[in-house]
Amino acid sequence: MQVNPISDSKIAEEINRLDELAKTHANQAIDYARQAGELLLKIRRDLPHGQWTSWVEANVKVSLRQAQRYLAIAEGKEIPVRGLTGKNDIVSHLDMPHPADFEPSWKPAKDRWHVALWNGSAYWVVPNLAHTGFHVSRLYVADRSVPESEWETLYDGTQGPVRAERVDWFLKYFGLPCAGEVKWKAYKRPGQARPFGEPASALQIQATPLS
Repeated sequence: MQVNPISDSKIAEEINRLDELAKTHANQAIDYARQAGELLLKIRRDLPHGQWTSWVEANVKVSLRQAQRYLAIAEGKEIPVRGLTGKNDIVSHLDMPHPADFEPSWKPAKDRWHVALWNGSAYWVVPNLAHTGFHVSRLYVADRSVPESEWETLYDGTQGPVRAERVDWFLKYFGLPCAGEVKWKAYKRPGQARPFGEPASALQIQATPLS
């Protein structure tokens, strides 16, 4: 059954309200998060397969990563409270221009891997196998206030390759304000069939820089 975003606006508002409560009331965070997860489960059951992600992005302020945490709690999985109260994986894209109207400040070379570190995150731009586009990824940690051994490493990335002129748009979407102002390292490596990114090695560069 197709869910009408307008008719389900009340559910979206309630998810947003519970999300704020989960972040500001640590003692009750799990309960609020479970309630939000149950509503997200309802939406996922009602929507056709493959449309839940789009519904979340279009209707609620909760990041997709946070929504997945709420789902996990509603399904009975254990999630640390600190994973619910951190806000640094929420990307505000309300003021982002359409990618077709975005003027890039930086474009990657078509046959190079590119990596940059900014504000605690590793940004990767990796060519696809045919060198016709790039996978764009951000690897980061949710909460640096806890010991490094307990960091929860997170991943955002494009679902498929994007054209070179749109790479900068996706980098900004994932939290890099101006790709043209950071220091990129370039590597000569083969293209990838899927987006790069194993969270455990997010900040470790496993290639030889170009001279």
